[in-house]
Amino acid sequence: LPAQSALSTLLFLSTLFFFWAIATIHLADATAIIFTSPFFVIALSGPMLGEKVGFARWLCVGASFVGMLFVVRPGGDVAQWSGLLLVASSAAYALFQNFARKVGADSALKLEGGLNNSWHNGGILYAMPVR
Repeated sequence: LPAQSALSTLLFLSTLFFFWAIATIHLADATAIIFTSPFFVIALSGPMLGEKVGFARWLCVGASFVGMLFVVRPGGDVAQWSGLLLVASSAAYALFQNFARKVGADSALKLEGGLNNSWHNGGILYAMPVR
């Protein structure tokens, strides 16, 4: 159960930092900064998960980030502490993503493949369509 508590805490912190920051920053700027999360996920996947991160993955993440900047076009008036909160939110979310991959059949809740897999297998497949 400590693993699930850590996951919940990381996701809570990510959400808290994001909403705290968007109180003083434009949503487009916040979106541009929060999309740094894939950089953190890739940077942490080696030390946390033992995965080899190749040049192609770095190139794809970089290209998608540059493309997102063209679409969002963030301005230069990002308050310093708001920007830091968004980077902290992005880092907490990346830690959550990488740590969630480690939580599996050995955990107290016997979650194989994480919470998303449990929801998909137990919820979405059997949910009635909403019209």
